[in-house]
Amino acid sequence: MSTLPDQRIGSFAFTVRAHYPHAVMGHMGRAVQQCFLALVDQFNPTLAAEFHDGTTGTRPYTVSGLFWLGKTQTVRGAVAADERVWFRISALNDAVLAILQTIAMTQTNAVIEIDNTAWTVENIDASSGAWAQQSSYMMLLTEHAATRPQSELRLAFDSPTGFHTKGSTVPFPLPALLFESLITRWNAFSPVVLPELLHEFAEQNISIHAFEGATRSILQKNGHPEVGFIGDVTYTLIRRNPTLHKLNLELSRQLEAQYTPLAQAVNLLTDFARFSGVGIKTASGMGVTRRIR
Repeated sequence: MSTLPDQRIGSFAFTVRAHYPHAVMGHMGRAVQQCFLALVDQFNPTLAAEFHDGTTGTRPYTVSGLFWLGKTQTVRGAVAADERVWFRISALNDAVLAILQTIAMTQTNAVIEIDNTAWTVENIDASSGAWAQQSSYMMLLTEHAATRPQSELRLAFDSPTGFHTKGSTVPFPLPALLFESLITRWNAFSPVVLPELLHEFAEQNISIHAFEGATRSILQKNGHPEVGFIGDVTYTLIRRNPTLHKLNLELSRQLEAQYTPLAQAVNLLTDFARFSGVGIKTASGMGVTRRIR
């Protein structure tokens, strides 16, 4: 059990309008991050300095790149004058949520810069639609503790998603890597730490049933390409892994006996992914993820 108080979380969808025609040639995740940090600096310079210094451990916010309006398709190529696009910024604790709420109240119709290009903020949605929601860690826990867990879960990875493991980047959301990332983010801010056995459950009792997608690369500020996966993945949860049952009977029985609470935790984390993102570089546009079933 953590000693942290409950923290509110939220996802905000920003709709912005281009001032003049221009071309977007690269992924705008880092540019959106810089725009967000400039806004944070206006309202909480101390917090902005912590973000810039990178001393906050797991970052309590995520951003997306630019998407075409009404889609989760990355903006690339010509953008017309007055054309509207959108992006998402999420908060994983009270401090960042408070900043985003202030931004939402004060920045509608304001002019912001993304990659040295002017945009007018037309709308900031904080509570409706797929990408505009608010909750808290305890609210999510309570909701999932009272529901029967689904055994088939489908996630959409809307921006390139990758994982660093054993000195390499894996551009595919393998169950163990995906849920390790989500567990780490959850435990960093939640008042309730998830059970240690969940790591074994993700590795042994979750498999990929289907996927549709492809790899994509994003150039980082140093010109280094970071490779990730975009697409949809369906995961299946099982009560017993027959191979594990033969090799490690004790662990297999533990996982089977705890199937319901562990499966509830997995369902919880797939809903949490909408706020937290997954994998590497979530503060600069990678790992934008949502549960679609």
